[in-house]
Amino acid sequence: MTDFETKIREIIKEEIKLTKDLMKESVQNSSKSTYAEMTKMHIESLKSIVKEQREEDRKEERNLESRKTNIIIHGIIEPNTDTIEKDQEEDKSEIEEILSDINIRDIKPIFHRIGKKQRNKRRPIKVTLQSIDEKERIMKNLYKLKQYGYQGISVTDDFTIEERKKLKEMCEKAKKMNSENDGDFIWRVRGSPRTSLRFIKTPRKVTKTDTPSLSSISDVTDED
Repeated sequence: MTDFETKIREIIKEEIKLTKDLMKESVQNSSKSTYAEMTKMHIESLKSIVKEQREEDRKEERNLESRKTNIIIHGIIEPNTDTIEKDQEEDKSEIEEILSDINIRDIKPIFHRIGKKQRNKRRPIKVTLQSIDEKERIMKNLYKLKQYGYQGISVTDDFTIEERKKLKEMCEKAKKMNSENDGDFIWRVRGSPRTSLRFIKTPRKVTKTDTPSLSSISDVTDED
């Protein structure tokens, strides 16, 4: 069952309950006209809610479509030159070096930092590629980053606000579970909000802080 179908079922269930309550009230008041008017009102309300929900789902689908060739790079140190142009040149050089290290040298992406610039904060970089094929080539080669000693840099899909919300909720749950756990393992989040998210157990490392993580994800941001 899709999310849309689930939402509609919940809406219809609630409307049926309201209608039954109105029926009882109408019978008690012996007013058939009142019952008819209220029933009509709730039918129109239900139609409006279903229409709005359908439009929201279509909007989300369009949003996903617009992001399908994008990736987000987290963790690249933000330049602090005297001009925006020089900052962009340094970002361009960093991105090209990362792509070269994972044997991707024939791609010329469009990119920009996400959100408002803040001191001591590394804003993610949104990278727009020409095709799904280019994106898949990059994602398949990400494992090579470890070979070059990259620390704190990760690459993710360009998630929507709703997807980031799901991810953030899961990471918060993992954090809470870890705070209540004194065992020799910690909980981490794996998967993707576009398919499925799940908790897994990983061995506890004494030298590192027990924080939840998602494969290839180091930051969750609400910025677009």
